[in-house]
Amino acid sequence: MIIRDALPDEREAVGKLRVAAYRALGLLPDGSRYAETLRGFGFGSACVVLVAAGENESGLLGTITLSPFGGPGAELARDRTEADIRAFAVAAQAQGRGVGKRLLLTAMERAGKLGVTPAPAVHAVGDGGGAAPLRDHGVLQDTGARLRAGPRRHPARV
Repeated sequence: MIIRDALPDEREAVGKLRVAAYRALGLLPDGSRYAETLRGFGFGSACVVLVAAGENESGLLGTITLSPFGGPGAELARDRTEADIRAFAVAAQAQGRGVGKRLLLTAMERAGKLGVTPAPAVHAVGDGGGAAPLRDHGVLQDTGARLRAGPRRHPARV
């Protein structure tokens, strides 16, 4: 498996992967407007979009995005020393193969090279998909709250 920066012409494939993965986990109902956000999130901005590609298989296996403080979709980063981890998705056929873990570790390494740390993600009950790698590497705060629709906002930004 190779983890690398997404290419501009992979935007559509990354978007499809994200939407399919979120739907498979029950996190994106049909008709949700958030699907459009997922499809293009991070491209053409200061975000870092990483992808996992199989060495001997076609297609993308997963994706993760670092969104810097003040950047598009950054909701949890409190200042310029942090970046949000967003749009984290692993294709159904790649689940259980360590793709999510490798993506997360690579994103954390890239954050370090950029002089930032990942802002702690907020996890709510019902957010089950993809939570294990985040929790295992200390990037997840389990709120015990119920998942609710709508964007999450950092308290300092409300």
